[in-house]
Amino acid sequence: MLVNLYIDKHTEAFYGPAVRNYTDLLLTRFMPIFDDVEGEQQRAMDAALEKNKWYEDEASAIEDAYDEGISSAIMLMEMRTVFIATGVAGLFHLFEKQLYRFLNQEIGRYGFTHRVKKQDVPFVVTKWEDADTVIKSFPHTLRLGGDGVTLKDAFTSSDLTELREVANAVKHGPGRAMDALYSMSAVVVDPTRVNGDFTTGQFSSFGLAIAIQQADVIRYRDAIMAFWGVRGNFGKMPLPEGMLGD
Repeated sequence: MLVNLYIDKHTEAFYGPAVRNYTDLLLTRFMPIFDDVEGEQQRAMDAALEKNKWYEDEASAIEDAYDEGISSAIMLMEMRTVFIATGVAGLFHLFEKQLYRFLNQEIGRYGFTHRVKKQDVPFVVTKWEDADTVIKSFPHTLRLGGDGVTLKDAFTSSDLTELREVANAVKHGPGRAMDALYSMSAVVVDPTRVNGDFTTGQFSSFGLAIAIQQADVIRYRDAIMAFWGVRGNFGKMPLPEGMLGD
């Protein structure tokens, strides 16, 4: 079976908005909820003072309220770390879903002959390894303009690879993905950054030594958009054996 992949402005227009909207929601609607740490501390202190007003010792009431305020502020900061990490994992899975849909549609459009009905094989690419095999199997690229980045270049970019490993680490915890992040010297596991963030690490609520900042989310978004921004007709190639199953 021969496969031909074609990406143009219409492909980007179809998949790009969801990526941008997801990132905008994450950064401008949800993350600001966690910004007012001082306000959260004050609210917790005020609530504790109200609860402790029966204390005979006013100093003890204030001290306990202060401790509750600090505890609440720390909890909010740890929740922020968990939330942005989960959001980044969701961004990757959004792209993953888009990628599988795109590849399967292209295979269906160009690859199936009259002897194979599309509905008989609804999903050829079902996991990342399938997508990796297909994309890396193309022998040549016919550029239709742009900055010279090929489909394979965009798919294997360091930022997109980092995004996938971060998502896997968030999902599976310590293990292969964390090792991969260390091996590629990803900035999100850089000791200088991680050691300065008490909301990360083994004993944090998050449980991983990954420190994600908003700039990283933007990098990841741009890496996905760079993939959908590739322009070209990625020459026909045989579908790898086993992709259709037995």
